[in-house]
Amino acid sequence: YYIEMIEQAVRYQTKGDDWVKRVAIGGGLLGIATFFSFLLLPIAALFPVYGYLLEVVRASLRGETETPPEWGDYDFADLSVNGLKAFGILFVYGFAVSLIGWVPSTMLTVIGGALDLGFVALLGTLLGFVLYLVGVLTVAVIVPVALSNFVVEEQLSAGFDIDVLRNVIPEMAMLRAAGLGIVIYLLATVVSSVISVFIITILLVPFILFVGISGMALVWGQGFAEAYETVYGELPTIPDGPLDDSGAGVSGTPATAGGDDTGADTVAEDGTDADDERWEN
Repeated sequence: YYIEMIEQAVRYQTKGDDWVKRVAIGGGLLGIATFFSFLLLPIAALFPVYGYLLEVVRASLRGETETPPEWGDYDFADLSVNGLKAFGILFVYGFAVSLIGWVPSTMLTVIGGALDLGFVALLGTLLGFVLYLVGVLTVAVIVPVALSNFVVEEQLSAGFDIDVLRNVIPEMAMLRAAGLGIVIYLLATVVSSVISVFIITILLVPFILFVGISGMALVWGQGFAEAYETVYGELPTIPDGPLDDSGAGVSGTPATAGGDDTGADTVAEDGTDADDERWEN
């Protein structure tokens, strides 16, 4: 079951006729941000990528998982602004993790050095590593909820909504999605590390990472929608996002299990509620 979910997520970006173009744009932007990061300015190429990943989450929340969003459907500037906001949310949580791990570690290291107690300095290093690891795992669970709620509310503050975080994170569907996201990201990282051994294939790394993080965003949206419905008794209403002038859609489309834009509960042919089969779609 979980293997099937991971496989669907990994293959997500290969669906549709224009998948090569989609991956080329996403991977190209990641490549610019990665290979030219020393110039600082190219890091801005991450913003449209983050904005696109939010649209993957949006589509997933609606149950529209057959094909990924197309870059051309969105206003690129607005997409980048949303990505910048997502970057801000990630930065705050990442900074908090670094701070939690750095402060006690530094204090013990300084005390150990001042008192010439090597074991205290070593303890500080180990404590910092453990706290950082725990913090990273914690953020890996918080971020899917924070970004998904940002997509729903379209407010930067939604990424730090304590009530939503407290209520949604403990739900099994959300924990499962966060866990699958970690596995998918690690798989993409491992594959990227293997092919980066060769100078020629290292250019493929950003494209593999784009495919991986897109699959991660897919399962995040699925998990959040299912957990949200369990907690609040209904699926969230999803706004359209930064569509361009020619983009179709009705503002405030309710999330559905199978991509049905009516917002009504979807019933399978056998009479079961298709909302319960979100993970199988």
